[in-house]
Amino acid sequence: MFTALFLASVSASAVELNLEVASNELGALGLTFEDVTPGEAQLVEVPCSEGRTCRVAVTLEEEGVDLWRVSVTLEEGRPGRRGQTAFTVVAEPTFVVPTATDAYLFQGGRRPIVVGDDLVWLEQGLRLTVRVEEAEAVE
Repeated sequence: MFTALFLASVSASAVELNLEVASNELGALGLTFEDVTPGEAQLVEVPCSEGRTCRVAVTLEEEGVDLWRVSVTLEEGRPGRRGQTAFTVVAEPTFVVPTATDAYLFQGGRRPIVVGDDLVWLEQGLRLTVRVEEAEAVE
């Protein structure tokens, strides 16, 4: 089972992503993705359990007004031929995340999303938590 913590603060040109992934099978992974540009993938390789390597890729795309599509790929690596690592996709979920706090109702509730809320998505064994924070002012 995987768990993830995803914090997003949105500015005019970039989103800061802090993603923590933990798995009973792969061990704990602590990752930070900064200044992610919509449409470009960010890829990080990190050590995981039993000397193996894991890769996590995050791609951010605009889904519509006040929405982001966040694609996460988690791959587990094992030693392959000629000393190269062979990677296998473990989870590849896609999440649609709101960027505005006043236009969307809280999941399962009847009130608007407000700063400080945690929004949770479960997909393909990966849990994504978005904490609603105020975006920094853009000059």
